[in-house]
Amino acid sequence: MADMYPDNQELTMNGETVVYPGVDESGKFTDGDFNNPLKPPSFIPAKTINLLLDNMGGFIKRLGAKPNNHEENQLAAAFEQYVKDLREVKSRFVTFDFTDENHRSVKIAAGVRVRLDIATANGTETRWFETHETVHLNLDAGIQEAVARATTRTNHDEGRNFYGYIVPDFDTDDGVKIVVSCNSTYPNDISEQYTAANTRKLFSFHTLCANAGSNLQGKIAEAPSCGLQVGDKVLVKQYSSEDEDGFYDFYNVTVMGVKTGSKYDVVTVKHPLAGFLSGQILPESVFCIGFQPNSSPEGMVYDVDTDIAVDVYLQSGKGRNTASEFGGAVTNYREHQNHQDDMRHVRKRLLRDHEFSSIAAGSNETTNIKGSSNPVTTGGHIDTDERRMISFIGCEDCCGVFWQWLEETSADGDSDGSDWEIYDGQGDFGQNYYTVRALLAGALWDHSRLSGSRARDGFHARSTVNATFGGRGASHIKRAS
Repeated sequence: MADMYPDNQELTMNGETVVYPGVDESGKFTDGDFNNPLKPPSFIPAKTINLLLDNMGGFIKRLGAKPNNHEENQLAAAFEQYVKDLREVKSRFVTFDFTDENHRSVKIAAGVRVRLDIATANGTETRWFETHETVHLNLDAGIQEAVARATTRTNHDEGRNFYGYIVPDFDTDDGVKIVVSCNSTYPNDISEQYTAANTRKLFSFHTLCANAGSNLQGKIAEAPSCGLQVGDKVLVKQYSSEDEDGFYDFYNVTVMGVKTGSKYDVVTVKHPLAGFLSGQILPESVFCIGFQPNSSPEGMVYDVDTDIAVDVYLQSGKGRNTASEFGGAVTNYREHQNHQDDMRHVRKRLLRDHEFSSIAAGSNETTNIKGSSNPVTTGGHIDTDERRMISFIGCEDCCGVFWQWLEETSADGDSDGSDWEIYDGQGDFGQNYYTVRALLAGALWDHSRLSGSRARDGFHARSTVNATFGGRGASHIKRAS
């Protein structure tokens, strides 16, 4: 038999043996021989016709259309629409919804088509999540239900990861809907009917861990004699003015003050997150299956200026338990190399010098944490001026809390007592010849005016272990249709 063609069978009819359906030696249908009545043309069995129609109908459904029995060009039309949608739909198709004043909504772009395969006893059933226009999805009720059903931190929505799943709508024959869950695998916390075999994760987001404050401000550097005046607008994150999702307007903030300088002007601005409350969605934390970190997205936000996802919080945990989580115990007393290993275990890396300045922009500058002591845990802190310690994009504790190892290293040709030194605490994987140093950023919990987004320490060797040194992870962005 060739591919979908039927096998020949010998049938006896009226005492005569007939080969049915009469395919040739290659297994294909034939017109027979018009000069020889003993070589009749092939028949096409009903089973074969049904097989063809079922396969074409199934293919049309996979493309997102509905087959029918009257349109002549439906296969071509379905394929053309599928290709058109692939070209037009942007990868970042789920974003924060800036039109919701309660900051508990996301926006799904028009033209999205996502397949949900459901494992059944009879095989795989395919359903589709589709948007024909922009969808504004209020998640407030879903968030409340998710935290009420959570087995940890029950009824707490602050500083938390949430996930939006496509699930079957069991009240319809082929419909789907979206539910919000605190579970990162599948939403069986919402219903026991939802399993790994009938749900699909569509997006995720993280919520603010503590009120930002209605009067929150930030500072940026502009070129000397920048000309900005109080009341002007200035862009603090470089989104295009053609941005359709609201980020340009969100980051185009009001100037509150200008201090001129010979090297740069210091411009005080209204912080984009001013007025945000705990439990509200961090705008840059919304990721979807078309736009997400190479690592897991938990406790991360996007930075457009460096095109990376970065941890909201200082590192907690070690190795494969490395995390960015609210209230986690800060990981310290750890060599630079071992922080790097921790990050690699979770598909992250430490920040680079210029990246830190970008993700920390908008944080407290020249101040440290209130109390000037080790906070032990991550997130939700205020500085000595009673200001929330949070950057423009939502990163916590960037400045004046812990020094944070950066990725960059340098060899200075100096030695700390011997030519060879163990730099990772044990030396099982080799040693350094002379001293290799690594940058630290952000400054310490009692460094006051020395602290800031541009604060750096270039003195310490990679081998240094200190209670005041921590880390923060970053990951590149994966984009897909």
